[in-house]
Amino acid sequence: MRRKLSIAILCLGLVAPLQAAPAQAHDAPNRCGQKPGFGAGWFKVRGHDVGCAQARKVARRWENKCVRDGRCDPGGPAIIHVWPTYTCRDDQAGYESVRVKCTARGDRIVHFYWGS
Repeated sequence: MRRKLSIAILCLGLVAPLQAAPAQAHDAPNRCGQKPGFGAGWFKVRGHDVGCAQARKVARRWENKCVRDGRCDPGGPAIIHVWPTYTCRDDQAGYESVRVKCTARGDRIVHFYWGS
């Protein structure tokens, strides 16, 4: 009886890490806050494989280039120079709000909303 119990415990010990692996495989986004400012500012900043300081920097650079300076092509991607270089695309997310998604090489993704 003890031998069967030992084998069962050993099997559970080997199977449990395998079941937890898929949940750990995807890096959950960092929730990096908001910044009131020009218009309503940006909010719900999320970073996948990106720290919050860099995610906020990407959002700030997008806002400076596309909103304040108006240097973004409305139909094309915006290139934001934060190492590594991010390519951002935006689309309408509601009345006076925009959803922005910026990607860089690898799996680095920053997304946020900007509203006026």
